[in-house]
Amino acid sequence: EGSSNRDIDVCAVFQGILDNGNMDHEIRTDTLYTKHRKGAWDTLEDIKKQYNIVKGSSSFQSFVSIMKRSKIGLSPFGMGELCYRDIELIQHGCLLIKPDMSKVITEPNFFTPMETYVPVKIDWSDLNETIEKVLANYKDYQYIIDNARQKVVEMYSYQNVCKHWYDFFANLSGVNNE
Repeated sequence: EGSSNRDIDVCAVFQGILDNGNMDHEIRTDTLYTKHRKGAWDTLEDIKKQYNIVKGSSSFQSFVSIMKRSKIGLSPFGMGELCYRDIELIQHGCLLIKPDMSKVITEPNFFTPMETYVPVKIDWSDLNETIEKVLANYKDYQYIIDNARQKVVEMYSYQNVCKHWYDFFANLSGVNNE
């Protein structure tokens, strides 16, 4: 869950620079990945003197410690919109801030703006304003942290995971359901 002593304002720990020439559909995805993720770090530079922001890469043990101490967890897109970091930040009690997910279909539909996460623009143009607003009224956002954690617990309950896979296989063509 995380510590009640949240002395870090923003956790922006993730791999930000990828330079491996990765191609997908004849487009270099590593440069898009780097532009987006490094863009978040660059944007945070403008408010780093006002807030305790931890950014960059780290070991997993250090990352867990940082999450437990952070009020806000920033989760940019990666090689796709979803990332295991989304769930890790929520599990450790961070308020998840991430680029708007309204165009992304997930099953179950987890990403509800201002209910399970706080959306920002994909170009980060409203990131600092959003962080400042959240930190000035942090207690007013506790309901989002609580909602997100409850939804994660429900989504990953044994019953829901088993039901998901049962439905998945039962609905395949050629499968007889008896």
